[in-house]
Amino acid sequence: MSYKVTVVLPVYNGEKYLIEALDSLASQSYKNFEVVAVDDESRDGSLELLRNYSRLPMRVLTRKNGGIGAALRTGCASATTELIGRMDQDDIALPDRLENQVSYLEEHPEIGVLGGAVIEIDPSGRELGLLQFPADPDYIKKRLIARNLFSHPTVMFRKTVYDQSGGYAEARNITEDYDLWLRMVAITKMSNLQVSILKYRKHAASATNAKTKMYQWQGMETRCRALAAGTYPWWAAVHLLLPWLTYILPDAVVSRVRGFLMLLSGRVVK
Repeated sequence: MSYKVTVVLPVYNGEKYLIEALDSLASQSYKNFEVVAVDDESRDGSLELLRNYSRLPMRVLTRKNGGIGAALRTGCASATTELIGRMDQDDIALPDRLENQVSYLEEHPEIGVLGGAVIEIDPSGRELGLLQFPADPDYIKKRLIARNLFSHPTVMFRKTVYDQSGGYAEARNITEDYDLWLRMVAITKMSNLQVSILKYRKHAASATNAKTKMYQWQGMETRCRALAAGTYPWWAAVHLLLPWLTYILPDAVVSRVRGFLMLLSGRVVK
């Protein structure tokens, strides 16, 4: 069968939520897709679960542990379909997720990258709230240098755009998505659906201080590359100031400021 969409699913020690994630894909209203699961040398039962799962057309690839950037690059390289979608091992795709995104991209050929809103959930699956992202392509291009305006596991992009951008960088395992978006925005228009298409699982242990600092550092490097490539004018370097301050300030101060800004934003990323 010739599929239209490949959903790339990187997996590393994900057995706790993996079946729930796969079941959500198996329950999609849109059926013309395959899953490419890339096991990044898991040490739990993830690989066995993937190989035994029978409700989806799925190819299971294995590789030596190299992090999410390398796993995504492996998965996307194996895709031969027109569209590539992302999914994480612990998230839940809502039933009409793929249908909504494929329909929108068919109706808007100028859009090369499409994300969507998410319902945040805790580790037990309890809903925490709705998180939306901007839809206007011009606004996204203008503001993307300042911050990431996409929820990575919701994104679907055209393979032609992915290939032209150079794809995921293997060495980037924290800002692998933001790095890719800042290269894609130079060659295509990007948007977000305003309806929720995925339940995004938040883990208390996922935002460690060390990881937060590394995220800020890699984010600065990514912005510098976008500026050097000419995607943004020189004065956009002002957007390096906030992540630099976040990097050097004590974590307690950063957490208080971030919490205050989240309250002001009303959970809408702008």
